[in-house]
Amino acid sequence: MTTPFQRKKWLREQFNIVPEQDYACDFPTVLPNQSLSPIDLSSEIDIVITWVDRNDPTWRKRYETTMGEPPGQARYENNDELELCLKSVCAYMPWIRHIYVVTECELPSYAKEISKVKAIHQDEIMDPNVAALPSFNSNAVESFFHRIPNLSEVFIFGNDDFMVGQPISKAYWFSDNLPRCSLRLYQPSPPIKDFWWYTFNVAKIIGDKLGTYPGLDHHLFVHTHQFSILRKSSLEKAWEMFADELSLMCQSRNRQPHQTQVTSHLFAQLVGAYTGTIKIEPEIRNDGLFDPGKYLGNNHPAFATPLWFSDTLHSTPDFYCVNQLSTPEDQQHFRDFKNLMLQKIEAFRSSTTISEDE
Repeated sequence: MTTPFQRKKWLREQFNIVPEQDYACDFPTVLPNQSLSPIDLSSEIDIVITWVDRNDPTWRKRYETTMGEPPGQARYENNDELELCLKSVCAYMPWIRHIYVVTECELPSYAKEISKVKAIHQDEIMDPNVAALPSFNSNAVESFFHRIPNLSEVFIFGNDDFMVGQPISKAYWFSDNLPRCSLRLYQPSPPIKDFWWYTFNVAKIIGDKLGTYPGLDHHLFVHTHQFSILRKSSLEKAWEMFADELSLMCQSRNRQPHQTQVTSHLFAQLVGAYTGTIKIEPEIRNDGLFDPGKYLGNNHPAFATPLWFSDTLHSTPDFYCVNQLSTPEDQQHFRDFKNLMLQKIEAFRSSTTISEDE
């Protein structure tokens, strides 16, 4: 186990950052003044999905008027990943009660045809006294998920490019009657930049206040870029304990500057671990930040993209993510893959009867 001195030395050497105080580098455990808050496994569970379409005329005008420039293609491009996302959730997790799509855009027809789907305009949930609106900062938007009307206490969340690949039971998401979060432990390469500020700030802000730096040895907790689970009460507790830090983040209309940003769902999950509402299950891997068998991103060379789609189609993991479809070739590969995967999903639904209570 890393000592506080070693942690401070490592931070200084790796990131040229000297913490304001020494940190104990420990796996998050329930604080002395907190007790466990188990869940009734028969409780309803919703799912929250974020989605944007850069070609939506109303959204695009709002973005360009606010930001003074057109929206970036890589981040805001819509390849209708949402269709595969929604239909995979309905097929493989039929026990989901409501599917809330948080967006500022008009939902496509395939989404409107699904009775479980409800559009939530982000201005409905973001506090105008705290957040700069309109906001194009996904970290800020996610920090207000707990304000979605009628959202279940325990809910699953993800982006429109997150997919479910196999039947998943409700029990999968729990351990000892607590929501079970699988988080990676990963050691970033110096210097700290971009995405890593969001992750580093999560640990630093919690450590500054609680005196214990959430991590293990020389690794930081990071999300897996797949569907994960959260509690409304964990987000509420995060705002109760860290209102100043989260408010500062929400004043940014996009995810800049990096030094003020946190990965909101990761932040709330770790707060949940310390306050007894969530159970963290760590995973240490040496094959990159995200599992290459479950994540297609810009780390894949062009020649590997069709191979990844073929492998995923024929040996589909429980969850997978299709990210960064930045070229016309990649987008065509995805369209071909999506059509075949939708056929596979429809065949599964036609041949299988799964209780919505599982």
